[in-house]
Amino acid sequence: MKKLNLLLIICFITLNAMAQKSPSNGSISVYYGTKSKLGFDFIFGKKISWGLGVSTYLGKGAVGKNYSETIGPNAFPSDIYEVIEADNIGIYGILGSRVTSHLIIAGRLGAATRTKYYNGYDNNQILSPNGYWYTSTDAGTKVLVGAFTQYEIKKWSASFGADNFNGVTIGVGLNF
Repeated sequence: MKKLNLLLIICFITLNAMAQKSPSNGSISVYYGTKSKLGFDFIFGKKISWGLGVSTYLGKGAVGKNYSETIGPNAFPSDIYEVIEADNIGIYGILGSRVTSHLIIAGRLGAATRTKYYNGYDNNQILSPNGYWYTSTDAGTKVLVGAFTQYEIKKWSASFGADNFNGVTIGVGLNF
């Protein structure tokens, strides 16, 4: 994470020294969030910015062999050693405005899915060779809401923001 932040800061400072004549028609951005999320934004528009985005969880909530289709969380309750509720994927709309020819301030509003993982360990190693298994259930959805800024420099852009799904985000984009 520190290397990614350092790389993005160096790119932002280097590209900031160059001037851009006119605003772009849109951009494709990739960002990393502090809650182990990776996201993609597709932004369009010259004065009013709008678009769509998707974000997904990079971490692991489950351990071992998946038995979600055959075993429920109540089948072997004594074997379950951990219950984790994790975000899966968020889909959202983007709406914002170009404050200057280089700076966009926008918001994200959408929905995110959640899953509950029941991690278990079978001492007899019947369910899996290493003993670890899991089952999962749907944990519902939550509203995804947040904001970000994007600064454009020629064909590149740097973004910084925060929301309740990704945490604090930092990213880079390609303008078109």
